Amino acid sequence: SDPVLPETIETAFSISHTFATYFYTEYFYTGFSVHNLGASPLKITSDLNFNNQLTPEYNLVTGVYLPITQDKSLGMEPSILTKSTSWSPTQIDFNVRFIYLNSIWTGLSYRTSEQALAFLLGMETGNMFFGYCYDTAVQGINNYTGGTHEIVIGVDLATFGNYENVRLRSRFKKRRMLIDPFTRKINGNKRRGSGI
Repeated sequence: SDPVLPETIETAFSISHTFATYFYTEYFYTGFSVHNLGASPLKITSDLNFNNQLTPEYNLVTGVYLPITQDKSLGMEPSILTKSTSWSPTQIDFNVRFIYLNSIWTGLSYRTSEQALAFLLGMETGNMFFGYCYDTAVQGINNYTGGTHEIVIGVDLATFGNYENVRLRSRFKKRRMLIDPFTRKINGNKRRGSGI
């Protein structure tokens, strides 16, 4: 009975584009992406003659890594994620993670538009990654839902295992080289970004 949606089965074909860029250093990273660039209207009719069209979505993420202990076995990673479209208010996620020995981490996230909290847990072992998130609304729909659970399992396929750039290989193999992560002496010379 939704007048915006057609009452029959219809199909449409549309081409859209996505652009993304990512920049990082040892202590800072930022990324930007936009989805559905140049998407044409979908030829799907509705009772109200709505112009069904994919809407461009703009995402921006920025974060820093801050060592807490002197040996860098414990670090904190605050970050901000903004998501925006022309049809909705900008959504801002404030996040913080605490990472121990580059293998276990926990964190908290707050989403402004829905006023929701998320509790995060994660672990890395070898080439495997395990993550868990519990998301719950603070206001709005909090009386109608008990929250959501998300489980993530990832596998590192060692794409950069044979890459000649030592810094790039180390960065993707181990996301945070916490112990002496920036300088290593090789044949008496200091080599930046080689890890331990």
